[in-house]
Amino acid sequence: MSGDAEGLLGVAAAGFAPPTFKVALPESEDDLRAAGDLLVDSCRRAALLGAPHVRIFSFYRDGEPDPERAARIARQILDGIRLPVPLVVETGTRTNTPTMRHLVTFLDALGRDDVGMLWDPGNSVFSGWDPKPFPADYELGRDRIRHVHVKDPDSTRGYVRLGDGDLDWPAILRRLAEDGYARFVSLETHWRHGRQLTAAERDEPWGEAFSRDGYAASVECMQRLRGWVDEILPEGTRSWVCPRFHRSSCSAPSAPVLPPWHRCSTPRSTPSTESSPSTESFPICCTGGAQRKMSGLDIYG
Repeated sequence: MSGDAEGLLGVAAAGFAPPTFKVALPESEDDLRAAGDLLVDSCRRAALLGAPHVRIFSFYRDGEPDPERAARIARQILDGIRLPVPLVVETGTRTNTPTMRHLVTFLDALGRDDVGMLWDPGNSVFSGWDPKPFPADYELGRDRIRHVHVKDPDSTRGYVRLGDGDLDWPAILRRLAEDGYARFVSLETHWRHGRQLTAAERDEPWGEAFSRDGYAASVECMQRLRGWVDEILPEGTRSWVCPRFHRSSCSAPSAPVLPPWHRCSTPRSTPSTESSPSTESFPICCTGGAQRKMSGLDIYG
């Protein structure tokens, strides 16, 4: 989305999240070239959208996490590539950085200032590598966090409704605010009514199979997340979900092409249907719920 489109539509891209480096560690020149090509194309698309970053992974692991080896290969791919937007590396369930401590090791070995962290504590719990990533694991890299994914695991068994799992999200959100975090927190709804997502659906979070039953679950989780954020907002402001969300997830032909969620701040006494991005706290958006491919504007988690 260009800057002009952002101003016209009143929405902002929270980030661009392709499956870059979400593959096994490259072993051949062809593998390295393919990974590099995907990264370059992802950065090109992110720049067109005005996204603040491109999310990447640290490659699937085979056995124990090996963040230093993954970083050496990532550095080999990145060398010589001009990045028009910064990168963030996710704490990924099956990757070489399932926790913050692994990600710190990866970034230190990578040695680049234009690569930050996407902290997903739900992945850390679900991976089995850290049943309680907050506050200890958070402390290790809090100054390098550029994006946060919000979901709630039930140990390694699956994901549950936000607030019913292992993570104390109200405490995490308060701490983020206290530490001056002013970027997006992104609801990544891996919970569904009456079913668990399969491993394949979690690895490829797009399409009809993944999105089935996601809308109702996302609304329910977003209501809780919105309530927690409201509690820590400055007096006189409130968060709200743009009513256009309901149309953006509609299957009707007239539905506009818009990202599914964004959060704004407006005086409590002045309801509005126009969005004005807040600078007073971090915004919230939604990925990983009821998503449809909409001309490349979806931001996948």
